[in-house]
Amino acid sequence: MTLADFLQSLFAEGKVVATGKTGAFTPDDLLSAEQALRQFYEEDALEMPAIAPDFHAAAALGATQYLYNAVQLIINRDLDAEAVENHLACLPEPASPEIIYSADLTLRYLPELFTLAKGLSPRDIVVVKLRETATRWPFSSVGVEPGDEYTLENIVGHPSLKYAYADRILAKKDKKRAQHPQIKDLVSEMLGAYPAELWPEWESGG
Repeated sequence: MTLADFLQSLFAEGKVVATGKTGAFTPDDLLSAEQALRQFYEEDALEMPAIAPDFHAAAALGATQYLYNAVQLIINRDLDAEAVENHLACLPEPASPEIIYSADLTLRYLPELFTLAKGLSPRDIVVVKLRETATRWPFSSVGVEPGDEYTLENIVGHPSLKYAYADRILAKKDKKRAQHPQIKDLVSEMLGAYPAELWPEWESGG
């Protein structure tokens, strides 16, 4: 399965399915994948609140390779810790809104990876690496229990990402994330005067 085929399945059916092997991808495969990502970005950006961040090709491709390799590593448990680290080293740092949103085109399926990996030990190296990614990339991992330390500066500092992140929290009823001091007031504002009806478990006081 090429990266372009992987993306076709992902965007058309919402399924994180991959066949083949982890490893390097051909230049033609990467080019086809980038074209598919650009097209999906143009469509997805129209659904974002305010003006979406610009497309960042390297981040989008890095996240696609990460997701593809992660699926393979969950299924094929014959690689050691060093090999797992190498195959999951393609993500950049979430250092800007452009990187965060472009990577999110595929990284938003990170919660589904945890469902796929539910039979693995919490101490399994793949699960450990996935949880580290969920903490480093909070915008894409709503619904997954994050680590204690995660930063939202590049999310709350951009109007489109800020409101999209709050929307995801409300959709998943992710109470722990909703109580983060950098997003709590916005979640409360979006619940308005009817928090008990919209989210009975919501506690505005902490």
